[in-house]
Amino acid sequence: MDQQKTGYANDSWFFFPKPNQNAKLRMFCFPYAGSGASIYKKWESAMPLEVELCAVQLPGRENRITEAAFKDFSSLINVLAEKILPLLDKPYIFFGHSMGALISFELARKLREASGELPIHLLLSGINPLKSTSKLNSNTMDDDEFINFLNRLNGTPTEILKNKEVLSFFLPVIKADFELLNSYSFAHKPPLECPITSYGGMDDTPEDNLKGWIKHTDKTLEVKMFPGDHFFINSSRQEVLAALRTDLIMSVNKIAKLD
Repeated sequence: MDQQKTGYANDSWFFFPKPNQNAKLRMFCFPYAGSGASIYKKWESAMPLEVELCAVQLPGRENRITEAAFKDFSSLINVLAEKILPLLDKPYIFFGHSMGALISFELARKLREASGELPIHLLLSGINPLKSTSKLNSNTMDDDEFINFLNRLNGTPTEILKNKEVLSFFLPVIKADFELLNSYSFAHKPPLECPITSYGGMDDTPEDNLKGWIKHTDKTLEVKMFPGDHFFINSSRQEVLAALRTDLIMSVNKIAKLD
């Protein structure tokens, strides 16, 4: 597959909005539940010249809609760890929001165990520090109950929730993602040997809660708060991208000092 022409590499798991062979740093972005790589497509314009954005595309959505979505969290992490290895040929960062943050965190821990690889920075957005596993069984809800639940989360556009034809494609994907999350089991492991930055919404999670991520790194933790609820990365996108650009420039400068 010609990555330069398609934007995809490694069996469509990874989408590059603008491939950059001269990049010093690669940033992998992981989607939240029910979404796909396209949510990060426009982020490329905010990237420093030295950074290549790679959006992770999970099965069961967008260009992979005909593929079965993963419903077992550990299986997804095992496959991702294998698929992503060829793309870890330069320093890299993980960014994920909500479900994507959980995937990026556990993938970093899996890569450390499997190959000793670690991102130089972990950016975790819209997720509380992990202490235990909480469950939401979407299988016990009928479609109307589940749609009401999604409406309360405020992360799905109203026009989608009111369009039955679109919902017929959308609901199976997001329900599969909630099954995926329900299969997750948190395990205590040594802190990661990379800094963590936690992004949070002011109307979603108290800043003091997010400071608990310090237990999961033996480096530094920084907490950045933005206006908005759980989906502040959409409602406060410009503020988030400005903060992200600052974090990326700092990482690029760190790499330059090591060269």
